[in-house]
Amino acid sequence: VGSLATGHWVARLSSRTVHSLGLAGIVILMLALVLAPNVGWVLAVAPLTGLSMAYFWTGLQTYQIEMAPPARRGAAVGIIGFVVVLVPGLAGVGQGIVADAFGFRVFALVSGAALLLALLITMRILPEPSMPQAVREPPSIRFTELVRLQSLSAVFAIRTASSIGYAVVVLLAGPKMLSLIHISEPTRL
Repeated sequence: VGSLATGHWVARLSSRTVHSLGLAGIVILMLALVLAPNVGWVLAVAPLTGLSMAYFWTGLQTYQIEMAPPARRGAAVGIIGFVVVLVPGLAGVGQGIVADAFGFRVFALVSGAALLLALLITMRILPEPSMPQAVREPPSIRFTELVRLQSLSAVFAIRTASSIGYAVVVLLAGPKMLSLIHISEPTRL
C-alpha cells in the first residue's frame, strides 16, 4: 500500500533520496534482527521494512532511468537487473556459510554492514539526478486509471504471478536446503 505513494516522494525528494530512505529502513530491520530479544520486536519493524522495500525499489528503478543516457536505458536497466539477481545469489552462499559458522547475529551484522556501506555510497558518491523539476512533477494520472491500461495491466498480472512464484521458491528453498545438508551428515559446512 505504501508503494502506491512512492512516485509522489520520488518527484518531491529525488530518486536518490527515496532509494537512500529505503536502504536506511532495511538497515533498521537488520539492527532489529540483531538486537531484538524476541520475534515480536522484529514484527513491530516489519511494516517499516515493507515501506522501505518499496522506497528502495522505486528509488533504484527511477534513478537508473534518470541517470542512463536515453539511447542506452534498456542496456542500463538490463545490466542493473542482472546485478540485482546475480549478487544476492552469489553473496547468499557466503552469507549462509557465515550464518552457519558464527550464528545468525553475526550474519545479520555482516549483512547490515554491507547495507550501511551501500547507504553511505548512495548518499555520498552517487550524483543527484539532474532532471528538470517539470519532468519530476508527479503525474496527475491515478492508480485506477493505470490499471485500466491494457499494456500495464498485463505487466501487473505478469509481475503478480512471478512474485507469487518467487515467494513460493524462497519459502520452499530454505527448508529443502537445510534438509539436504543435515540428512547427509550432521557436521557444519
